[in-house]
Amino acid sequence: KAANDKSSEGDDIEFAGPVATAYRATDRTFTINGLTVVVPNDDVFDDGLTASDLQPGLLIQVEGDFLADGRVEAEEIDIRDANAEVEGPVDTASINPQSQSFRVGGVLVQVTSLTIISDDEDDRRIGFDDLNGAFELEVEGIERSDQAGTVFLEAVKIERESIDDAEFELTGRLTAIDSATITVLGVRIAADDEAFEDGNRALVEELFDDGERPLLEVEYIESPVGNNNYVADEVELEDEESDDSDD
Repeated sequence: KAANDKSSEGDDIEFAGPVATAYRATDRTFTINGLTVVVPNDDVFDDGLTASDLQPGLLIQVEGDFLADGRVEAEEIDIRDANAEVEGPVDTASINPQSQSFRVGGVLVQVTSLTIISDDEDDRRIGFDDLNGAFELEVEGIERSDQAGTVFLEAVKIERESIDDAEFELTGRLTAIDSATITVLGVRIAADDEAFEDGNRALVEELFDDGERPLLEVEYIESPVGNNNYVADEVELEDEESDDSDD
């Protein structure tokens, strides 16, 4: 159900979004997507989430039931943390309303019923059909792969923006590297030694050879445009110390 559907007591609801007002211990509630959520007990939290984490802006997923007064009693609250992202002009030819998917910079993006889609200009909510046009999209999501091994980005949040330039930027885990290319989020990108920040190609290769999948931020272009040939301008090895401390 969508958050704005007319619902009655006992109806179930599942939705995702950023926390609007922080958790109040006095009545064990917080607000999100225009709804007041009641937290009956701490057992509803998953993934190490706690009531004190429910601060404005935190992206979460809520499953629960409507109460008679219109509030939602939570049954499960999960954090919806993105671990990868891509930004750049949407490939309008790749937009598929049936599968709710599209590509940005070669990255296959999958939209779900929980994906938050908004316009960056005024923060208003928009729909999948509103992405079809001369727009730049900023997609935050979770890297996944299907049974066939196709890598895709399950979108948690999409922001539609006006096109600034024809460049792309992605952040994701390295899945392959050779002397001339890297593969991140399913996209093979030409990357010579000069593209690597501080000349750290050797370090990236060493980490990968040791069985790690280093997190890379890649700025790249399509050259020539329209042939799915991607070339890196800059490859940066991301610092994951803060992420490690949260595990």
